[in-house]
Amino acid sequence: MDRKSTAASSIPYDPVAGAEFMTCLEMEKISEKLKILDYDKDFILASKIRPLHKHYFAIVSNPGEQFFVFTSLSAWLIRKCGGKFDQPQEFDDPNASIAKILDFLRSINVVIDFPPSKLKQGVGEQATFVLSNLCDQAIKVSRFEFKKPYVIEDDVVEEEVHEGDIELILEKVESEMMADYLSDDENDEELIKVDDLSRNVNRGSRTYYNQENVAKPNLSVESWKLELERVLPQLKVVVKTDSREWRSHLEQMKQFKNTISGASSGIQGQLESFHKHVGQSMEKINTREKFLNTQLEPHLAECRKAMNALETMKSKFKIQNEGVSEKTRILNKLSEDLDGLKNQMQERGASMTDGTPLVTLKKNLAKMKSEMMLMDIAIAEYDNNIIGNKLRDKALMLQVEFGADQTQQTRLI
Repeated sequence: MDRKSTAASSIPYDPVAGAEFMTCLEMEKISEKLKILDYDKDFILASKIRPLHKHYFAIVSNPGEQFFVFTSLSAWLIRKCGGKFDQPQEFDDPNASIAKILDFLRSINVVIDFPPSKLKQGVGEQATFVLSNLCDQAIKVSRFEFKKPYVIEDDVVEEEVHEGDIELILEKVESEMMADYLSDDENDEELIKVDDLSRNVNRGSRTYYNQENVAKPNLSVESWKLELERVLPQLKVVVKTDSREWRSHLEQMKQFKNTISGASSGIQGQLESFHKHVGQSMEKINTREKFLNTQLEPHLAECRKAMNALETMKSKFKIQNEGVSEKTRILNKLSEDLDGLKNQMQERGASMTDGTPLVTLKKNLAKMKSEMMLMDIAIAEYDNNIIGNKLRDKALMLQVEFGADQTQQTRLI
């Protein structure tokens, strides 16, 4: 026991293997929950997918197929829970499918503490977590209740017993029963010995006979023995085999124990030698690791120094690069301003050397002179008309006055 305990304690614990084992256990629970939901009929036959083994989403075998089956099963469970989720296709966006599944889990108050990218393979701890919560919600919605188990009692059918099959002579049965009781006494001290039982029975019968004062038969010992020898071959005991007999189970346990002890006796030495070999290998690895650490320590120190210098140079380069980028920005701005000034100077120079404005001005001046001449002629014509109208009006006035004088003179005459 000491060797086994030391060997077990020397083996280091592997957290990765432990997580995989827990994932397998969780997947077995999920398979049982799916059986409760009748996924064989509603999902496997409807989707035409081959049946899933109990570790399908715990071990990576075909990530593409496993992700498609994972999304299809999740969609079916969401529909079982009363949600809306169309049957996914093989070429759908995986990020959209995962987002829909996680949104439904959040809607039923399930805390998601892992990134969605963990579900892209469709296997692992996160996939089993999602499926387990969806199965629980589907069972809750379907109002499935676990009932108390009940044992179906088998009807005892009496079989016909042939005389040649199961019949033993009384002496043989007594000897076998005595051997069984003696072997059982070695394992269990609370059993009653056959001798004590027979002794107690004889004592009780003796007291009974004494109390009743029954007369003893008048038979001799020789006649009793002769009668016993004559009747003994005819005494038969029928033994019915029962699978629920504890003695048969005890005998099987003894046989299994002997088999295991016999097998372990040969393997124990191999395991000890293997443990010893592994221990020696570990010691060699540790010594070599220490040697390599001592040999590489100065080189590692130099590497650390070089890394520190590289980090300082990177920081300086970053600062200088920021200054260069700022100066480059200022230079680009000045170049744009200079280009604008150059364009303005070119436009002004072109306008100064160009004679088209002067020609245009001369043409406009000549046009204005001609228009002014026409305006002067029009003004003179208007003046002439005005003067003529005034003279005409004055002549009319004179004629009217002269006519009035003549009429007055005529009256006087």
